Amino acid sequence: MSIDVVAGGDPWWDYAHACALALYRGEPAPSVRVYGPVLEDGEEARVCTSAVASRLLAGDGSYRRSSTFLFGGPGLMIGMLAAQGYMNRRRRQQAERDQIAQWHDPRQATVIVTDERIMCSGADGTLVDFWLEYVTEFYPDVMARSVTFAFGDRCAPLRLDGPAAPAIALWCAHAIYGPSWSSDTRLRPLLASPSAPMQALTT
Repeated sequence: MSIDVVAGGDPWWDYAHACALALYRGEPAPSVRVYGPVLEDGEEARVCTSAVASRLLAGDGSYRRSSTFLFGGPGLMIGMLAAQGYMNRRRRQQAERDQIAQWHDPRQATVIVTDERIMCSGADGTLVDFWLEYVTEFYPDVMARSVTFAFGDRCAPLRLDGPAAPAIALWCAHAIYGPSWSSDTRLRPLLASPSAPMQALTT
């Protein structure tokens, strides 16, 4: 596969566009060398880049109640009980808010996409594997430079944002859907024009 990227343009968009056109024409997917992680036999890396990674997490609704006992006059006891009630109410409200799933811990991460998995560096710098065979939901938004994956009950959803998101989305779609990736209308912008509006995230 021969990829031409226009100098001074939008490099990641131009790369993803060129790769999408080549795949659409039936050309074989290229592989890139990666150093550090050991790939499985026959596994091929497609892209190595960086993106802002975040996870969709929710709390379990639990909280610790305050129950301090203090001996003293009636005024002191009433004041202490009122303060405890206020603190417990605040903790309960925070626990209820935490039960609503939200995107947590956005951070710059190394991302390697292969034909079998996404490897994404964790908070400690080690690579965490997200196997594409376990993807249950796939939401690419190439114009917003974002792609989201769900993995059922196996782990929390993963979102990757940044300039390289169109390329990440393309190679993941190719691994998940095979040749039928091009029928996904959400990826059609990659086939439509060589240069998309500059909506890349600054990272």
